[in-house]
Amino acid sequence: MRLSIIIFLLFCNLSAIAAQLQIVASNGPIASIIAVIAKDKAQITSICNSNNVCPHHYSIKPNQLKDFKNADLIVYIDDSFEVFIPKLLIKNLTKNKVIVLKLSQNPELITKICEKTNWHVWLSIENIKTIMNATLSALIKLDPESIDFYNTNYQSALAMISKLEVSMKKLQSLSTPLILDSSLEHFFINFKPENEIERFYSFSQKIKPDDILKLKKSIESTSSKCIFVSSKNNAQRLVDYLADSVKVITLDSESWQVQKPTTRKIKQKSIETLLQEKINGMIDLLAANCL
Repeated sequence: MRLSIIIFLLFCNLSAIAAQLQIVASNGPIASIIAVIAKDKAQITSICNSNNVCPHHYSIKPNQLKDFKNADLIVYIDDSFEVFIPKLLIKNLTKNKVIVLKLSQNPELITKICEKTNWHVWLSIENIKTIMNATLSALIKLDPESIDFYNTNYQSALAMISKLEVSMKKLQSLSTPLILDSSLEHFFINFKPENEIERFYSFSQKIKPDDILKLKKSIESTSSKCIFVSSKNNAQRLVDYLADSVKVITLDSESWQVQKPTTRKIKQKSIETLLQEKINGMIDLLAANCL
């Protein structure tokens, strides 16, 4: 009798997992935004899930192809950004009811900064709201019976975003931020006007003497206490070259990697909290070092 009960419970558990929506997101930040609404109703896979890798330069692995074939919902930003996706969509979509959500088609998505397109959209609070709206609509279309569940999660997510906005207000007094990577722009636009951000994009992993001289002049002209790099930049070499004349702050702006879990449930929870943890971490880092 006990064995039959165990088998029955195991079958129910497997059935529940099988009934989950299969969602593919192009990267960790997008996956995290989706997860705060979908929660355990979906199995969410992030394709570009490697630290220090931008989706624009990512090469998909053969073992990831099955994720596209099994997907109910595929979410990415733009064909020109995740360049690996268009061909995969043509070759690997086997479900008739799969929804492909290309975020750049939404006119509310903010992609232009200083009249230039910047596809690193996930650090903008307004863009996060836009992505959540699009996600909510897609989930309800795929799973209309769970509309109350998704709406409840959506309202909780909006409340979380409002708290992030309040926390960001203390960063408005930050002196002219000097950023060395375009992936950071959308974050700073949350609390600083475009014309109050100093950009120094000639910097790369290979630091040239001329670049250092120009960078020092930019630091002097802006009176910056901090300069900001992404995790793909060589922060330590900058610290060495600048001889502690300014703080070099590394912000994890791109591929937020979820550590391999011991269970699927831990992984799902990690994705759900990733967005809030990453942005709060960036806010706290600036507040502690640059105000």
